[in-house]
Amino acid sequence: MSMWTSEFQDERSQILLILSYMKGGTARPWATQRINDILSKAETAPQTFEEFVAELDIMFADPNHEVTAHQKLAVAWQGNNPVDKLIQEFEVHGPPSWLGDVGLVDQFEQVLNPHLQESIYHLPHAHHLGGVEAEGLNLGQPVEMLPSIPSPCPL
Repeated sequence: MSMWTSEFQDERSQILLILSYMKGGTARPWATQRINDILSKAETAPQTFEEFVAELDIMFADPNHEVTAHQKLAVAWQGNNPVDKLIQEFEVHGPPSWLGDVGLVDQFEQVLNPHLQESIYHLPHAHHLGGVEAEGLNLGQPVEMLPSIPSPCPL
């Protein structure tokens, strides 16, 4: 909105601008009704930008972010897409899902391309990982069972 503040200085104009961009799905008839209310100065028209934002939230905001995030993560699938797209989905929907790190890793493994997952879990073992022998390191183990890797000594 800040780029248009010089052109749309009052809140009424700013609200009308936003409503003019609402053209798809259920938003269109709602926006048309709100535009008509504002132009006819109906009592039900929002008087402030904050009132308008509150109406938008009531009308269109997701009432249960956690369930929606779970659903979106459950249907996520890498397929032939780059893994970056899948990671982006998890970055967006992971925090509101409240799955936690272990739950997100488990879900990520389930939706990762099977060939990529196979190549990750069957990498040749390194001979030495920061003081911990890599032989026997099973990435499928629960996190608490993995050996800890000592941190390097500070200089």
